[in-house]
Amino acid sequence: MASPARTSPRSSVDPGLILVILGAVAVVVSIFLRWFDLNISTTFHVSLHYTATGVPVQFLWDYTTKSNDPSLLVVLIPSAVLALVGVALIRARWLTFVGGALAIAVAAAYSFQLHQGLNTVRRSLHGAIKIGLSDLLGIAPIICFVGGILIVVGALVPRGRRSSAA
Repeated sequence: MASPARTSPRSSVDPGLILVILGAVAVVVSIFLRWFDLNISTTFHVSLHYTATGVPVQFLWDYTTKSNDPSLLVVLIPSAVLALVGVALIRARWLTFVGGALAIAVAAAYSFQLHQGLNTVRRSLHGAIKIGLSDLLGIAPIICFVGGILIVVGALVPRGRRSSAA
């Protein structure tokens, strides 16, 4: 006697959800990594490192700021939360998109402002040391940017239709 074929509901993994979760994790991880990373070793050693808590949010539009508060946390944490909340609420994918776009904007604005301030740093060194953007830019803005891209792509991936099995 042959047993009836077993019908199992297709387990569908939403690739957009996976991308959003990976992107949000990347944004959160970037908070703990170095946004500013300077190591100079000549006759003396200079080492400066800042995580997101050490970078004021005002730096995103003014590289000459003397402000210390609030830090980038006030933008990065809501970015990750918006991404996750938007993907958890079925009809709010636009929140996910906004969260990802915000992460991309933070990383891009930070890198741009760091590049703008590079000439000031070069002038203060009087040509003694050749320094470029890669000498100042930590890994965190790159991770944050990639996380934002993953979130945006995940928000744009169409969801699979779920069929109700009888």
